[in-house]
Amino acid sequence: RGTAEWRSPPLQARPAASALQLHSSSSTLIASSEDGQLSVHSLDSEPPAVTATLSGHKAGVTDFDISTSNELLVSVSSDGAICVWQLPQGALLRQLSSSGCQSLSSCRFLPSNNNLVVVGGGAGLVQTINISTGIFPTSGTSTVPGSVLSLAMAGQDNLMWAATDRGVILSFRVEAGGKVTKGHRTIVSESGASVTSLNSRPSPATGLTMLLVNAANNSLLLYKVKDALGALSLYKKFSVIHSKLNVRSTFAPLMSYRSGDCVVSASEDGAVYFFDVSRASKSCINRLEAHSEPALAVAFNYNESYLATSDHSGLVIVWKR
Repeated sequence: RGTAEWRSPPLQARPAASALQLHSSSSTLIASSEDGQLSVHSLDSEPPAVTATLSGHKAGVTDFDISTSNELLVSVSSDGAICVWQLPQGALLRQLSSSGCQSLSSCRFLPSNNNLVVVGGGAGLVQTINISTGIFPTSGTSTVPGSVLSLAMAGQDNLMWAATDRGVILSFRVEAGGKVTKGHRTIVSESGASVTSLNSRPSPATGLTMLLVNAANNSLLLYKVKDALGALSLYKKFSVIHSKLNVRSTFAPLMSYRSGDCVVSASEDGAVYFFDVSRASKSCINRLEAHSEPALAVAFNYNESYLATSDHSGLVIVWKR
């Protein structure tokens, strides 16, 4: 497989961009930042332009997610606020607070019921909340040791994983009504290095659900999901520079389906690395270098025509194939 060719028009710098996603429209980029705002960018204009700024949080936006219907966006912040937005206009529909007003670091829609969102944060709580009613469902709260830094959902069976600042991943099942049941505990780092990013998807090569993990011990790890309660088995491990910041990674959608799994990770050396999972050696097949600060987040659109990357300075670069 040959590597792709990309060009890179940077977007205007903002306070550090904590998360990036490309909307299913393929040319709309959403970025969150530490100034408490989310920005919506149109990538099909020259130069790319901000079409909406979503203001509602009073502290830095730590994470957001887009519903499977592509009509809603949920975002969370370090002050414990949960905001629900209408897409594509960006109207604020509802603002909620986490239980106990815990600082929040991650949020995910439940794939089988987009009225339910799972949030996790600093108090070690994993909670489901009905964003239509503002109610926390009965049996929808579970405690974990440490702070929750990232969540991932497996859409086909409502499996969920929560990563912590103590080097541990915990699995859960989330029922359509919001009940949360604990599954397995996986130690990612014996030294307790933070696990900062989780991504799940079925493998085109094996058909098994895979979990992509960034750990702050200079590791990008790929796990196989072994059973219906989300037990994990380490499949591949790659090296990236990552020891301090909340570095994120993603699966490459089309490259993976063409010839096995391909994963892409930000790195604190400012580079963005592409790894071919099928290779036993020399698995790094591409490296993009444009950031002068540590790279934090990466996001593809569905057809890989755009790759967005962000860094600690707030610079977002859009790479176009």
